[in-house]
Amino acid sequence: MGAFTGLSVHGAVSVKYFDKEIDHPKFVGASLMVLAGSTCLVLVFLLFAGDKLSEWIHLPKQWLIIAAVASAAQFVINIRLTMWQVQEQAIRYGFFQVTQTFFNLSLSLALVFWMMMGWEGRAWGIVVAVFMFAGFAIITLHKERLVYWRGNKQYANVAMRFGVPLIPHVIGGLVIVTADRFIIAKILGADSVGIFAVAVQISMVMNFLVDAMLKSYSPYLFRKLSLVTDKDKEYLVKSTYVIYVSFFIFSTFYIYVVNILLPLLVGERFSSSATYIPWLVYSAMFSGMYYLVGLYIVYVGKTHVLSIVTVCVGLFHCLLLYYMVSIVGLLGAAKATVVSSALMFILTWMFSARVYPMNWMRVFKRNDYA
Repeated sequence: MGAFTGLSVHGAVSVKYFDKEIDHPKFVGASLMVLAGSTCLVLVFLLFAGDKLSEWIHLPKQWLIIAAVASAAQFVINIRLTMWQVQEQAIRYGFFQVTQTFFNLSLSLALVFWMMMGWEGRAWGIVVAVFMFAGFAIITLHKERLVYWRGNKQYANVAMRFGVPLIPHVIGGLVIVTADRFIIAKILGADSVGIFAVAVQISMVMNFLVDAMLKSYSPYLFRKLSLVTDKDKEYLVKSTYVIYVSFFIFSTFYIYVVNILLPLLVGERFSSSATYIPWLVYSAMFSGMYYLVGLYIVYVGKTHVLSIVTVCVGLFHCLLLYYMVSIVGLLGAAKATVVSSALMFILTWMFSARVYPMNWMRVFKRNDYA
């Protein structure tokens, strides 16, 4: 639902914050107007097609409607977090997210174990937490005068031109992330899914590192690009390569530590997951490298390029995954994942260099150090 409610225009809110020609509070208001319109369209769609969709994914229709509204509330939270991110207020950002997560899980556990509500208890925990913190987000945005509530059609069009092309990107990313579970279950069975899922969870520490780094680096990058000089470009290229090397060093070190600690973390039953963790950790590394060069594409607003890359790699990933799992088993799934992540990075880097030239190879020329 989140791919359609709000259309991911909170990314535009981040980029446009550094555009001096934009009245940013009006742009935030226009983004919320896009949210209201897109959410209404999703609800109308569910009103007429919800029964068929409910049969397909085996969820009650009313929960599809709740999910749509909750995803709209999450978009408001994303706007609030984005504003703290671009203002470099890391403590507020972290406190808000940790508090929301704590409330979410606490309420979910209470509803599942005390009220015996089953999966619906978990769902209500998510929904109630999202609505509560979305309300807080709106109040703080208004108090800090970060939003102007009257709609601006021009800014709304800018936001939609940014967000609509991202719909295939979001869906394609979801396919890449979840395809392995379905294909492994179909070919190898549910037990293999459990073993592979453990390896995925252990490797996600790399994803956390990448996510934290990108949240701190992207506002800095967008600020630099808004007033960029040739010297700034050279510095950004060099700093990107330093980050890449840091990713590789941390990934290698983490793999070494995990090999020692894994038996203590997961027990003998899932110890075989150690075979797949190195591949998945390096896959996460390539994903981080992809996001870093993808920021240049986001900055220039050519988000359709990201969708093209994601959809193409998503289709390739599904085919490669099916072939590799059939031939090699779970190791094939891990290898397919790292190949697809590397391909995503390379293609995005190539397109990034075309839409926003950064002289990526000049840094290796000797005369630059003379």
